[in-house]
Amino acid sequence: MTILTPSPLSFFLSFFLSFFLSFFLSFFLSFFLSFFLSFFLSFFLSFFLSFSFSLTLSVCLSGSQSVEWMLPDLSILEESNSRLVSEGGRLVIGNASVSDTGLYHCLVRTETDVDMVPVRLTVKERLLSPNTLNGKKMEVESGESLSLPCYVNSAQPSETRWYLPKNQILQPSQPKGRVYVNQNGSLVIKKTTHEDAGEYSCLAANLYGVDMLAHLVVITGEKDSDAKEEVEKESPGVETAISLDCVASGKPQAQISWILPDRTFVRDVGALDRSASLLANGTLRIQSANFSSKGDYRCIASNAAGADTVTFHIHVAALPPTINEEASESIVIQEGRSSSVLHSLPVLMAPV
Repeated sequence: MTILTPSPLSFFLSFFLSFFLSFFLSFFLSFFLSFFLSFFLSFFLSFFLSFSFSLTLSVCLSGSQSVEWMLPDLSILEESNSRLVSEGGRLVIGNASVSDTGLYHCLVRTETDVDMVPVRLTVKERLLSPNTLNGKKMEVESGESLSLPCYVNSAQPSETRWYLPKNQILQPSQPKGRVYVNQNGSLVIKKTTHEDAGEYSCLAANLYGVDMLAHLVVITGEKDSDAKEEVEKESPGVETAISLDCVASGKPQAQISWILPDRTFVRDVGALDRSASLLANGTLRIQSANFSSKGDYRCIASNAAGADTVTFHIHVAALPPTINEEASESIVIQEGRSSSVLHSLPVLMAPV
């Protein structure tokens, strides 16, 4: 569960910040209204704009466990700092801004397992957006491409950004992928799927104001069946080498991580110990499998847009014993004579 709440400290800071901002805003409003009326209007306006001073991401936990947070840049928050504080299963982001928008991962380690929970955080400016659609309702067949217009007429330099249905934010400066923004401000979606359906809002802003245009996208055609997590099974023999390939694509480039059967979280390239290593291409290499190598190996591919996993189940098979000596020729001996072959075998004597 994710809870976004302002902290008590942010409340008091916002109050005092609003008090000082109100003086500056009151001078501008006093040209049209009385000084006291403009002061109170500016006070409430500035207090409203500065209220979201910090955010708290929380997870509900039970039992004995360890919690770590992976930030949108895929780094692990090792220690708390002046802006980011991790304690008791909560990540507190002080003085939250639009730059804090992204995908956060909560890594929970228990005595028996390791799990990862993605939490998407979107920080938006407080804007007066329309309550109803003022753009187009567009229907497109699944698999076809789509272009949503957003033409801006402004004498001053302006900035254009798109808000997608899953709270993603796209700008023209971002690299082109399946969904990208053209230089003219239009949004292009290639090979649409049913997951692309929803409301798309184009925001244009300059120094003098903002405007927003909202489109509704409807995807028609048959819906693909829900994909399940892929599980691959391997049954190598004892002392054989195993290569678990984890190939991922995405923009930006996906970061490959592994969770081993003993709940170890691996993301650094190099040798883990004498028996295993993580290669630069994301492949997990087990040099010589043994019975302790069995279990589930989970590969995690993640970037700022999301994460995907694949699980490999390893069962190390025991091989039956084999005799490597070639069959020898038959040896015939006469009764009463000795043989070196017979002397090499143990003999049980019956008691007298």
